[in-house]
Amino acid sequence: MYLAGVSVRRIEDITEALWGTKVSPGTISNLNKKAYEHIEQWRTRPPTGKYPYVYVDGVYLKRSWGGEIQNVSVLVAIGVGEDGCREIIGAAEGMKEDKESWRSFFVWLKQRGLCGVHLIIGDNNLGMLETIPEVFPDARYQRCTVHFYRNIFSVTPRNKMKSVAMDDGIRQYVQIS
Repeated sequence: MYLAGVSVRRIEDITEALWGTKVSPGTISNLNKKAYEHIEQWRTRPPTGKYPYVYVDGVYLKRSWGGEIQNVSVLVAIGVGEDGCREIIGAAEGMKEDKESWRSFFVWLKQRGLCGVHLIIGDNNLGMLETIPEVFPDARYQRCTVHFYRNIFSVTPRNKMKSVAMDDGIRQYVQIS
């Protein structure tokens, strides 16, 4: 509950309502320390193998910090292993989707042991596009079809959505790129 932004006071009230007893602020603090340790161990673990395909994106989340709601950016990488299974291989909070943040994120992934990358799939973010050849010179880039369609549909009039979605030219473009 605390990690989701619920205050210590509110956690005390909820635990008392659920279990008939309050969980002390000290207990909450100790549990949070343990949780953060496990999160950090997971976040910084070395990759378990090679990932020929890596999906990347910046995600913006709302987070409660000191009673104030803030938007927080998280850069995320999902690797597809040689066995075809997907795995979250990296997540870094507080970074923006600018060139320097993407470079730092990619370098961090590489330093942790990310290797064997042949293709990086992401949105059309300029900072990311400029950084991929620097950090992963052997990897190619492909635009994510979901982002491509979202971009198209964001400027398509509502009454034209169906015909645009059925347009062969768009589908051929997606297959080529």
